[in-house]
Amino acid sequence: PVRLRNAEVPRGAGAGQVLFLDGQGAGLAGDMLVAALADLGVPFGETAGGVAALGLPGVQVALEAVERSAVTAPRFLVREEGRQPMRDYRAVRRLLLGARAFPEGARRLALRAFQRLAQAEAAVHGVPEDDVHFHEVGAVDSIVDIAAVAVALDYLGPSRIVVSPLPMGRGIVRGAAHGPLPNPAPATLGILCAAKIPTFDAGCDFELVTPTGACLVAAAASGSCAWPDMVPASVGYGAGTRDLTDRANLCRAVLGEPWARGPGGGHDERGEHSHSPSHGHGHGHGHGHDGGGAHGSGG
Repeated sequence: PVRLRNAEVPRGAGAGQVLFLDGQGAGLAGDMLVAALADLGVPFGETAGGVAALGLPGVQVALEAVERSAVTAPRFLVREEGRQPMRDYRAVRRLLLGARAFPEGARRLALRAFQRLAQAEAAVHGVPEDDVHFHEVGAVDSIVDIAAVAVALDYLGPSRIVVSPLPMGRGIVRGAAHGPLPNPAPATLGILCAAKIPTFDAGCDFELVTPTGACLVAAAASGSCAWPDMVPASVGYGAGTRDLTDRANLCRAVLGEPWARGPGGGHDERGEHSHSPSHGHGHGHGHGHDGGGAHGSGG
């Protein structure tokens, strides 16, 4: 079994807490977020059980231990037997709505993430949302990534989720169903535009933020800042697929108590950039393609 940093926490352990999703170093992808939340203490059995509730045939999930720049971290794996059908937005919606044992809060969050994704893909390809074929995102690993993160966040139940500004790689994204794409991938950029998530130049030619990573933080986070005013209590690390030479391919999930600084204590945390809120997940968070690339969480 993979040794994780934190003991398993009970359901709702994030109540009254801030969850900071830190992708400033190497970006974010769906599989990295699943792993970071498991390392933070969300029982992996709960996440795996939620994935199983979708009833996807021949799909299994697991964690493996890896090192990135000498930092140990779990990596989330999706294994599938046989060929999966290509699923469009309608099929993914039906899948989530029809999974009776899938947690209701997780269902709402996953549906919001996929809606963000469908809106971005529709704008890229010039088709109605319901006619979007997700290609890489319709692939089972990306469906599982989004569902798994939704289950984990619903289990933890933080009162607020904040995401860091995100690093943008440049160059070309290869291996996508439509052929080579500009980096960041068009759907990723569309999601970030709609969610108003701050970005900066990463100075590298890797795809650091994938469409699944973008749609998940767009759907879950209520704001963005370099670091929230908080008293950190625990941290989980999630590993990306590739070992990058110029940075540790990790994201971090940090949970802690909000901290309000008094007069004279420095700048106020309203330096945080707010996203347009959306309902759901019970906490009023709001804001949704996955290409391959440095993290390999998509096609």
